[in-house]
Amino acid sequence: MAFSESVRREQAPVTCNLCEHGTKIKWKCLNCDLLMCAKCKEKIHVKFKSAKEHTVLDIKQVGLHRKELDFSDLKCTEHSGQSCVMFCTTCDKLVCTSCISKFHNGHGLVDISEGYNIKMEKLKTEHKKAKEKIDELLKRQRELSHTKDNPKYKEILKRIEVQRKDLKKDVDKYTEELKGELNKKWSDFQVEEVIKVKKVVNNLQELSSSADDIIRSKDIKKLFSECAELSRAVSKADIGLSTISFLPGKMSPYIVGSLQALSNAVHIRIIRQFQTDTTKLGAIFLLLQTDNESICTIICVKFV
Repeated sequence: MAFSESVRREQAPVTCNLCEHGTKIKWKCLNCDLLMCAKCKEKIHVKFKSAKEHTVLDIKQVGLHRKELDFSDLKCTEHSGQSCVMFCTTCDKLVCTSCISKFHNGHGLVDISEGYNIKMEKLKTEHKKAKEKIDELLKRQRELSHTKDNPKYKEILKRIEVQRKDLKKDVDKYTEELKGELNKKWSDFQVEEVIKVKKVVNNLQELSSSADDIIRSKDIKKLFSECAELSRAVSKADIGLSTISFLPGKMSPYIVGSLQALSNAVHIRIIRQFQTDTTKLGAIFLLLQTDNESICTIICVKFV
């Protein structure tokens, strides 16, 4: 396999780094390290954060062409003493001739210069994402440092207050129901207790009258036979009488609600790995399970 010397040494193409198709480069921002056409300088770069503080120079002052890139000293990490000659887009790595013949035959292979551009674009994309994530996290940090002004804090506080009002309504409603139930039960209780009390009073009055007669007559036989009956009636006078009481319930935190920390992080654990030729497969079924193993999701991936 013959490889052109252009693989070893390439010069990066000169186009506008913003629109990527303008070739009439007029300006360079030293802060952003960007080459720009006149249109992008006026329309896009000015919208960058702190763009007014950036140093933008005429390309004539800094030179048009970038530094020549030398790919000749890229050694293969798999085969000692061999230099990398291509970039495998399938495996996302530099490869030498031995790598190609043994492991990367049939893979997507491009010149190292093209691989460089692919990796550079990917790096720029990730760099941009990192900056956006930093801004997002710093915003969150500022929000967390001002608790009372935090929208999430206000939302939770509002929901707690709504729950308090709802519970108060429920308590007031049940209290009124309990009062109504008490009124009805108390009326029934009064009727029943009055009947019981009258019965006990009548019995005691009869036995008491009999006792008066015995005391006055000093009837010895009745004294020994009826005295015990009065004694039993007196001791049973309170038995059978009842009343209504109220047993207060206790408020539980679970009724009001609770606070818990939530995370939007998704953790994926690889149990087993398999490698196969997808051209021989019709479909793959994926089983996704939550941490608490209570919810499962099945995903079908069809090959056409």
